[in-house]
Amino acid sequence: MVRCGLSMQEKQLCGEIKILPTHYLSLLETISMGILKGKITKKSEAHGMFNLDPNKMDRVYDMLVKKGITQT
Repeated sequence: MVRCGLSMQEKQLCGEIKILPTHYLSLLETISMGILKGKITKKSEAHGMFNLDPNKMDRVYDMLVKKGITQT
């Protein structure tokens, strides 16, 4: 069994939105870097970066807010 280092909330989110933990971590990394570089300042700006349902992207972004990486 591969350990991915996700919290229980993150594992639950991956199950609910049906994405693999590795994809989730990749999304987090890319969005976080975009935020740090100033390329992403609001949730809607992350939508165009991935070929992913906007509702799923919103849930991932909301998790970043919960983790304190960005603000709403």
